[in-house]
Parts: sequence; C-alpha cells; structure tokens
Amino acid sequence: MNILGFVGIILMNISMCPQIYRIIKLKNSEAISIANVVLTGVALIIFYGQAVESKNVMFCVNYVIGTLLQAVLLIATLWYRKRRRPCQGT
Repeated sequence: MNILGFVGIILMNISMCPQIYRIIKLKNSEAISIANVVLTGVALIIFYGQAVESKNVMFCVNYVIGTLLQAVLLIATLWYRKRRRPCQGT
C-alpha cells in the first residue's frame, strides 16, 4: 500500500507543474480556482502531519514538495490576478 501512496503523491506533484508553467508563460491565472489551491495545500499539510507520525521519510519529503508546489501555484495565481486588474479611471 505504501507504494501506491508514494506513486499517487508523485503523480499529484507532477500534475501541478503544467499549471504552474502555464500561469507563468501566459501571465494569466483566471482559469485557476484559488479555493481549490488553498484546500489542496491545507490537505497536504494535514497529510504531512500523518506522514510525520508514521515516521515515513519518503512520504514527508513528497508532502513537503507538494506543499511548496501549491505555494508557488497560489503565489503565481494571486500575482497575475493582481496584475491583470483593469485600470480604474479614464
């Protein structure tokens, strides 16, 4: 069962990379749900706590990587949404 969990975490981490790449390349994050990014990040932190309790180093490392990727995704999303707001005035 540990192998399936490990593969699942790796695939989840890999699945975030194209989203991050697309946001940075297009400089547009309108298609990304901030609520989804935040909830996934919170879930990763909770699962990290479970991995620490089980003293499984590989799971801990993967959850840390996943949380960092989620943080990058959230920061990029917020950054490009802030920059794309239409100018007020004229």
